[in-house]
Amino acid sequence: MSTRLEPYRGAEVTKALLRAASSPIRVQAYSIVAENMASPKEIAEQLGISDISNVSYHLRELAKLGLIEVARTEKRRGATEHFYRSLQRPLVEESEWREFSVKERENFTTWAVQLILMDVAQSLTAGAFDKRDNRHLTRTPLQVDEEGWRELVQIHLDAFSRSLEVQARSDQRRSRSGEASFPVYSALMLFEAGH
Repeated sequence: MSTRLEPYRGAEVTKALLRAASSPIRVQAYSIVAENMASPKEIAEQLGISDISNVSYHLRELAKLGLIEVARTEKRRGATEHFYRSLQRPLVEESEWREFSVKERENFTTWAVQLILMDVAQSLTAGAFDKRDNRHLTRTPLQVDEEGWRELVQIHLDAFSRSLEVQARSDQRRSRSGEASFPVYSALMLFEAGH
């Protein structure tokens, strides 16, 4: 299994994420901060949580784990509002993935699937999931041998790499044109069936 994002402290970041995954609020807060800089107040609003101090606590815990940092502060009505950003996204190379115990792999997978399900739920709730007539959604049961499995793994890795290339080209075009961006999610999964 290879989950490749930005090549920096991969296994260490993943282990920190596994520790953070024990709290649903931390998982949700991290997913927000991984996308955009945000304050506890903004995160609480997005998550529908009235207790901002609870969100602040979980953000401080994520900072202690080395996953996020305070990017800037603003004075508001006599208080200081902190805005957090992600330090890096997880990178797990296949060699590192093999070193994880089955339990650590399961915890990481649970964390990733939770994020995907939250992304889908938010998109459906906002009415965005099916807004475009060319969105993609497939579920394809297959029967393969070991060589076929390896070929499918490579196809998924190639699609992931090409997605990052699209992001980079889009960033370059937008820097020249000033065109606004809009958020999208791409989720690739390949796993052995349990039956």
